[in-house]
Amino acid sequence: MSEQGRDPFEIPQEMRSMAEAGFDQARQAFEKFLSGAQTTAGTIEEKREAVAAGAKDIGAKASPSLLQKAAGAYENSAVRRLGYLFDLAGHARQADALQGFVKRARTALPLDPAVRPLVKALAQASERNPRWRLLINEAVEIAE
Repeated sequence: MSEQGRDPFEIPQEMRSMAEAGFDQARQAFEKFLSGAQTTAGTIEEKREAVAAGAKDIGAKASPSLLQKAAGAYENSAVRRLGYLFDLAGHARQADALQGFVKRARTALPLDPAVRPLVKALAQASERNPRWRLLINEAVEIAE
């Protein structure tokens, strides 16, 4: 102990209070971040389910010839993604009508362009769908 009766290794109360306040702020910020991430993940999941359900419904009603004509007005990558979803939903005639758009595709694109891997090398690990020239970077389930 020093002359003042204090341990020289003791942390002063003011510093301890500042450290505790900083820790509380960091914990609160992390909790906000985690809450936001969970909300976003839920929103993304809901959108993916809505897209899958939409592909199933549209595929059941769409005429393959009209679908092919309408697809010409859209970006090639979007048409390929729709064809892939039609395949998953079991709408082979509608999917086949869009197959011609794949011939114009130069590269394979991600099924969900919003999903980015944390490490660039992981992008290469995505499953490939050669029929639609897509990298399946996100699982899609079509409800029965």
